[in-house]
Amino acid sequence: MIKIVLDTNVIISGLGWEGNPRKIVNFWKTGKIILCISAKVLNEYIEVLERNIIPANDYKWFIRLIEEKKNIEIVKPKKHFNVVKEDPDDNIFLDCGIESNVKYIITGDEHLLKLKKFDNIKILSPVKFLRIYGSFKKENLKKTFTLWT
Repeated sequence: MIKIVLDTNVIISGLGWEGNPRKIVNFWKTGKIILCISAKVLNEYIEVLERNIIPANDYKWFIRLIEEKKNIEIVKPKKHFNVVKEDPDDNIFLDCGIESNVKYIITGDEHLLKLKKFDNIKILSPVKFLRIYGSFKKENLKKTFTLWT
């Protein structure tokens, strides 16, 4: 199963509106991907959700899944990076990604996106991730079909 880190902007967009971020959040919700978080990442999610950008009823299930630790890996980063100089708060996603050994950080943040890659982690927009994830799913389906024939 693919492990990912989601930037706060993807979480908020996925909870509040239809579109590609919602598809990714639904993949996590239904157990198709593992969401990796740290205490700092979770605190940022909650801080932004408490700004009432979206109604609480639209994200209660999100908080419940996190509390139940469903499809989640919680990490305590040992390393703290200072790579994103323009917005140092974004570094928490890199810290979390390295500690949890994810393949992808998914974001709409230009400061993170311009890195493109950090260590072995690809930093992608929701659209690019969905293209890759769709290809990954199709490839697995082809392998499964080949095993049956």
